[in-house]
Amino acid sequence: MTRLVSAYRTTDTKEITQDAADVTEARAQIESQVPDGFEIIQLDIGKTETGSRVTGIIRATTSTPIEATGANYAEAREALRAQVPEGNVGLGILIAEE
Repeated sequence: MTRLVSAYRTTDTKEITQDAADVTEARAQIESQVPDGFEIIQLDIGKTETGSRVTGIIRATTSTPIEATGANYAEAREALRAQVPEGNVGLGILIAEE
């Protein structure tokens, strides 16, 4: 019997856009708006007539632990993957017992 443990998190992202005199100021404004439990995963930088525009893409950092067992690794892995809801991604697999 094989027991696997893992976790999953959402793949949903949100955008925060800020215009400012320069990139550093726009980035600081975005960082101040990121809610608890989220992280910036990408910054896109552009120019405006009066300065810079920065768009931050953020995602949730929370994850949900899961585990599954099977007669062998392949069966346990499929049982584990079946627990990951659509719109989410698995974060790795650890063999807990074999």
